[in-house]
Amino acid sequence: MRVLRSILYIICTMVPLMVFSQPYKDWHPFASAYPDSLLKSSEAANVVRSVIKFQTPVGGWPKNIFFPKPSASDDKALSQRKLKGISEQNSVATIDNSATTFEIGFLMRYYKANRQSTVANTEALARQCRRSVMQGVEYLLCMQYSNGGFPQYWPRDDHYHAAITFNDNAMVNVLRLLRDFAALRGVFAPLASDSADQILPIMRQRAHEACEKGVRCILKCQLKDDEGKLAIWCQQHDPITMAPVQARAYELPSFCTSESVTILRFLRETLSEKSCPDSLAVRLSISSAESWFEKHQLNGMRKEFFHNSKRQRDYRIVPCLPDENCPPLWARFYDLKYGRPLFCGRDGIPRQRVEEIDHERRNGYSWFNTSFAAYRRAFPKE
Repeated sequence: MRVLRSILYIICTMVPLMVFSQPYKDWHPFASAYPDSLLKSSEAANVVRSVIKFQTPVGGWPKNIFFPKPSASDDKALSQRKLKGISEQNSVATIDNSATTFEIGFLMRYYKANRQSTVANTEALARQCRRSVMQGVEYLLCMQYSNGGFPQYWPRDDHYHAAITFNDNAMVNVLRLLRDFAALRGVFAPLASDSADQILPIMRQRAHEACEKGVRCILKCQLKDDEGKLAIWCQQHDPITMAPVQARAYELPSFCTSESVTILRFLRETLSEKSCPDSLAVRLSISSAESWFEKHQLNGMRKEFFHNSKRQRDYRIVPCLPDENCPPLWARFYDLKYGRPLFCGRDGIPRQRVEEIDHERRNGYSWFNTSFAAYRRAFPKE
């Protein structure tokens, strides 16, 4: 029995360390799977130091860096930006691909696990985490436009990086984080014990106001269909006019389904808040967007995968067989004039069938989704 307990101890203590020493390539899956039991380890401390090292002077983080083991090119780029000055360092600060919001969450987890540590170095690193988190939240508060929108990058303002960005759920991620920060819940719950911090209440109030402005911005950005009825949203909107705007060549101004479902979920969450601004307008926004989705679902279709003449894996959209029960699909984009599915390659030319664009874009981008079906299961029609 004693031998069995020893074996179980080794498995429970060594296997997690073995797993998290593997050469992960993506920071988000790594950090999301990182167990709380390891947050007091020296390995976790090294990851935290790396995260803090890459934080920009303005408080945000760059995207697509594997912080547990940054590549040589990432380290070199950081050194070069430092040589060029603060403006160059801040040029990479972004909320794209969950950057900044994700790092804040991970640092708060480390702070929670180590803020009362009796080991001086560990407790000091936890306090450093807290300062970094507060700088990150301040970055998010400062980057918000007066109309409530959030750009993809800030203070960088070139091209679509300055647009109000719903793409990859950027703005919704920020609003969810600020909402939790204002209420000191979720990962921010440990801050509730910091009663001596006189700045925290001020920042919490600012975060609350930022969320209210963000909700109103979402309502103002909601597009209308050809009949003048409220529809859904584009991936990005002009920071001044709030009109839909283009991002990359294959991301034209359009009705965008994937991000709009996330917005719907966020608005549903907002209704449950005691201080939901403009609750009647939020309810109208939700019901109108739901109606648009129901009207534009693609029935009786499915993806058929095959290998083309170059032996590349490919797919096409085909009718369902008579005995098949195919779930409804939604195209990622619908054109603003007719509400028809829209597909586009790197040439920027809109097309009506996904088979008409090049193989690389057809298979390197998510042109169809079932996100609204999952949303409807979570929120059945009343």
